[in-house]
Amino acid sequence: MVEKVRVEILEVDKVRKRVIAKIGRQRKPDSFLVMVTDKGNIIAQGSRSICIIDPSTGMGKYNTKGNLFPHLNVAMGAKVGEFPEEFINALLEVETKPGEILGYIEGAPVFFGGASEI
Repeated sequence: MVEKVRVEILEVDKVRKRVIAKIGRQRKPDSFLVMVTDKGNIIAQGSRSICIIDPSTGMGKYNTKGNLFPHLNVAMGAKVGEFPEEFINALLEVETKPGEILGYIEGAPVFFGGASEI
């Protein structure tokens, strides 16, 4: 049986394009930047955690103890589970699209170039 991932959505910030939520047993919320890959999967990356979700099935991998892509490996502590539809819809509301500004470094804008799966 597949584990249902517990997600507590605290805020959907459409201005900053972030979802503030707690995944699993997190005590502190994380602010997730959301990207959709060329294969249609959703990547939500925070300062302490990361997840990748197939929006058609709700299945995904997540790790609340690391926020880099290697942390999505089960050997690095990633877990597999089914995410609630409410969380998936919240993530899609704030999706960062290619060409949008992610932020600024020393006054210069940083543009999102897209996300590709290999």
